[in-house]
Amino acid sequence: WGAFGREGGPSNGRTHGETHEYTMGEHASRGHLSPMITFSAFRDRYTDDTSTGGEGATQAIARSLERIGWRSVREPTPEDLAGELVMLFAECAHQHRDVARLALEIASVLRDAGPLLDGGLPPVEAYLEAAEELLRHYVRNDAPPAPIHLM
Repeated sequence: WGAFGREGGPSNGRTHGETHEYTMGEHASRGHLSPMITFSAFRDRYTDDTSTGGEGATQAIARSLERIGWRSVREPTPEDLAGELVMLFAECAHQHRDVARLALEIASVLRDAGPLLDGGLPPVEAYLEAAEELLRHYVRNDAPPAPIHLM
């Protein structure tokens, strides 16, 4: 995903009842099936975050943005961008219930907020893998690795 870097592949660890299913996203028209999380796994995670006593989805989204390397973009910060993305997460959880659609919407936001590559914006599909990875980190509640301090 070019501008964001990649820290290894996705983990097979599952939490919150996550199961992978193969869904037909918009990019499937090119013959590519993408492993995605289920709506129920997404909804469970979002409900945990937004229930009374939960930390709120924005913090968890910011951590997920850090996991995909968004901090290297500098502006907007993961926290600022998470504040924008949380609205899309809420719409998915409470209205359209379509995780593949959510991934495309996230990809569009990442493209619009990310750096210009070669003087222009790449297609939204160029950010779809990063959006899907962000969703996987969100559902798994992955925290960024702790910084290593050398003595």
